[in-house]
Amino acid sequence: MKNLFIVHTQYSLILASGLRKGRFESDSNDLILFKDFQLTQVLQEKLTSIFNKTLILEGTFTVRNQLGFFKFKYYQKSIRESKLFIIDKYDKVFIVLDMNLPEMHIMKKAYSLNPAVELMALEDGSYPYFLNYATAGGLDANNFTRLLRTILFKYLLGCGKFYSFEGRFMGANTWLKSIYLTYKDHAREIYKNKNRIEITTEEFNAGIDMLFQGTNNTMESNAVILILDKLDVYKKRSSINILIADLVTTLVGNGKTIYYKYHPREDQQLEELKNCNELNRNIAIESYYKDFLNNMPLVIGIKSTGLQTAKKMGFNVISLAKVANEHNEDVLNFYLKIGITILDDIKQFNQLLA
Repeated sequence: MKNLFIVHTQYSLILASGLRKGRFESDSNDLILFKDFQLTQVLQEKLTSIFNKTLILEGTFTVRNQLGFFKFKYYQKSIRESKLFIIDKYDKVFIVLDMNLPEMHIMKKAYSLNPAVELMALEDGSYPYFLNYATAGGLDANNFTRLLRTILFKYLLGCGKFYSFEGRFMGANTWLKSIYLTYKDHAREIYKNKNRIEITTEEFNAGIDMLFQGTNNTMESNAVILILDKLDVYKKRSSINILIADLVTTLVGNGKTIYYKYHPREDQQLEELKNCNELNRNIAIESYYKDFLNNMPLVIGIKSTGLQTAKKMGFNVISLAKVANEHNEDVLNFYLKIGITILDDIKQFNQLLA
């Protein structure tokens, strides 16, 4: 059997690597990575040792690739290079961003070589469980612009029948009959028509072990790790600043040492955390978790993907989504079902940490 994984982030790399080490270990496994983060030479070398064949393409991590003419050129280059890369028949192809132009062309090329290929969705962080950002504008802004997008992608940019969607969510492409998930029983209702397949805890941990050596960092025994979402996803930023200030005061008052990590694509910083310990934002939080398993620090956040991965790895996890007024029914239901504690008030820390 021969499989192809198309991914964009360190998180999706963990899942692809874990599946390659797990149920697909005896298969031939190739990788196309759209580089949407700062890829180190060490990690790049890891990928070439894990997968039989790898192709690393530019992603939209650079602002230039998100803009007009440059985005079109980026698309052209990605499509051209991926078509040259795909020369063999694949039995399975895993897609993360199925609405992305290059991915649709990859599906089209794989299908042309093997009409029996299985095209499947691969989980992208918290998205299958709840929405953690504002809905997109641009060509997805309204019915008219979506019609333009259909005409552009399907007919003018060559996607053809692979531009086929039932819904406007990630994984809605009708060619993707299955989706691989770390918490398959807790996916949102939008995935009810997909065959949901569980990525086991063993596979998840295997992906981390394969990709990351660890950071060789030590941590205080009284540590707390604060995981931050990308700051522009919050509805009211000023409220978040106040919340973080209160959190720091409360935790320090309880004798805790605070470590915090920004989202890998964050370009801002919080003044309220200036006296705390920053973890490198470009290193996947799971690499730090691997280092700190012996300490098992408390992990705190609002609704970051890092909370669900911490829970998957066995940490005690607390969400402040309700305190920050950043919750909805999907967030609360998902966190409660997987065992994440949801606080109603910062003052509850005084009881929890006593």
